[in-house]
Amino acid sequence: MVEIWPGDGWYTIVINPVVKEKGKYIAAHSPTFEGDSAFYERSFNSFKEKVATDPLFLGAEISQFHATKLLDFAH
Repeated sequence: MVEIWPGDGWYTIVINPVVKEKGKYIAAHSPTFEGDSAFYERSFNSFKEKVATDPLFLGAEISQFHATKLLDFAH
């Protein structure tokens, strides 16, 4: 299951525990391109920290998605 632009992970804490039982959860987060708003980098880094430390995020995979620049987000 892919969640595009999960932001802070509010839905992730609901979806990931259910999906990981029989599948895979992929968070296709906002990309961090050089020169972009610092908001996207902070958001992405905050999400990565949650995946690394919060049990509700355990097993979640992270990729980045952009509608025209990054379309290969689910491996």
